[in-house]
Amino acid sequence: MAWSGGAVAQAEGGGAEALKWRVVDVSEEFRCFVKNWDVAEEPVMVRWIRSVDDWNATLGAAARGLGVGKGGERPWIPEEAWFAGHSLVVVAWVTDLDGGQAVVERADLGGGGEATVLVRRRDGVEKQSFTRKEVLSVVLPAAGIEAVKVWVNGEPVGKR
Repeated sequence: MAWSGGAVAQAEGGGAEALKWRVVDVSEEFRCFVKNWDVAEEPVMVRWIRSVDDWNATLGAAARGLGVGKGGERPWIPEEAWFAGHSLVVVAWVTDLDGGQAVVERADLGGGGEATVLVRRRDGVEKQSFTRKEVLSVVLPAAGIEAVKVWVNGEPVGKR
């Protein structure tokens, strides 16, 4: 799927520079889940997590017994010091379709310290008898970012 001209212009305009980013699975890496939100008000939830308070407002710890993995005890939340060098963008939606996928196409830092994260999302095709949250979480550097804008399939879905 191609990005709309508006999304590309926003991301490439004003001398944008590519950001280093990585996708993380918060349920695996941190043993957390995305808390419920008002889906009617916000069909695609976007949160920019820059502190432990932001983390706690968006994510909840999974059952303690799940916290032990290959590397031993996994962290429940990053220490506050982690946020001096990192931030986390969480994009989530509710679906009853299985087999979907969401990927980060790119992340750029434009003028005024606004980071733009472009996401391509493909919904699944197999209908399920239940709904579940699909989550895409992206770690960004903290330095130089004053705001984050997320685009999904060429449409703006959130600015923080």
